[in-house]
Amino acid sequence: MPKPHRAIAAHSLSSRKGRGVSAPTLPAVDSAEAAALAAQVRTALEDVNAALGLLSEAPAPLAASALEILRREAGPAVVPLLAGAADQAMTTIADTALVELGALADPAAATALARLAETVQDKERRKAARRALFRLRSQGVQPLASDAPSQRGLAPALQPRATLYRAVASQIDGAGSRALSLYADRPLGGAYLFSLLLNDVEGLKDFFARDSTRKKLAARKDEMREQAGEWVELPIPYAQWLIQEAVALNAESGVAVPLEYRHWQDVVGTPSEAYERPLAYEEVSRFEVKMRPELLEHSTDLFEEEEIEYWVLGYRDVQKYAAELVRAATSRLVLTPESDEQRAERVLNQAIREVFTAPQRRGLQRRLEETAYIFLRTERPQAAKLAIAAAVEIADSDPVLLPRHPFVRLLMQRSIQIAIQAERSGVDPSLIDRSPYEPVD
Repeated sequence: MPKPHRAIAAHSLSSRKGRGVSAPTLPAVDSAEAAALAAQVRTALEDVNAALGLLSEAPAPLAASALEILRREAGPAVVPLLAGAADQAMTTIADTALVELGALADPAAATALARLAETVQDKERRKAARRALFRLRSQGVQPLASDAPSQRGLAPALQPRATLYRAVASQIDGAGSRALSLYADRPLGGAYLFSLLLNDVEGLKDFFARDSTRKKLAARKDEMREQAGEWVELPIPYAQWLIQEAVALNAESGVAVPLEYRHWQDVVGTPSEAYERPLAYEEVSRFEVKMRPELLEHSTDLFEEEEIEYWVLGYRDVQKYAAELVRAATSRLVLTPESDEQRAERVLNQAIREVFTAPQRRGLQRRLEETAYIFLRTERPQAAKLAIAAAVEIADSDPVLLPRHPFVRLLMQRSIQIAIQAERSGVDPSLIDRSPYEPVD
């Protein structure tokens, strides 16, 4: 004879895989206990998380029976609770909640099921939500219109609730992109992982959510390091500030914010404290680096650091300048009196002024500032000062004078040289092209 909790799980699984919307078969419970729990939960209906907490503390069969009583007695007022249970609770309670929503002939229930059918993480639950919604529609009960006030009021309750407990960010690549991971506790157990891709020119490029556990997420630490090099812990409010900064760039660049981010925006949240400047400036004085011009001169040493050594501009950004230098070197005609050195200098200056538009300058500045913070967290304070010195000079100098910037000059020289080598060797340009405007696979 299987143990009771295994029997419940088996019945629940069978129910989820079936094509009907009947509630999972559960052991009989004391009706008085179920009524008492329903009454207790009903007093907490205004706080969905508190009500879910009461249900989670009770045995699954008792909680399921209480949901049925609440649906009969409270009517539409229980819809936010049923929707929350369908999305967050353990399998047995979630299946029961979907069944009870399908049994509540009210537009609010149909609205909740329509939203769950699109947003709930579990694939089988999405199917069950669609089946329950079909049942209501067959009775003439339709979801509320998208602009109805009652649906707008219901949306926050249907948003999966979670509490952020950790934020980590990867190093930044040569195209200005970095990964940001947020970890969140679910109120009824388990955890969420939110993975974002931020770009310092385009904004928020990708977002996806994954249902997991703290233990599994902790085990990903080494895997993440292998995939994207050095990762650093970030204060959660600062991570939220970076996300807000990125979303603001989306509006400027015209790149659409990922749809899934909209579903989880309330959970990702906003910073509880305002940040007026990047974190690195809390440890590296802006005034100090301005007073030490040798830091800027030595900023080219940053290309010896693993986070920066592969920074290059996109092939398409520099190809025409590389092509001009190649043509000049191979042409037998002397069209201008300038020397090879003068020509190389002229092309370099032109490339810097044309490629580093205002968004590109700002993006490189932020890339250096955020990389400086990585240097600080990995005990490389001198590299952090060099990065801040380079960033401050980009921010403070006239764009016309940018070709004098040592770090920018070397970045452009390296990029053009790689493009020349690629053309001479017949390398497919797509293999070396890196651009923030590339779509995410």
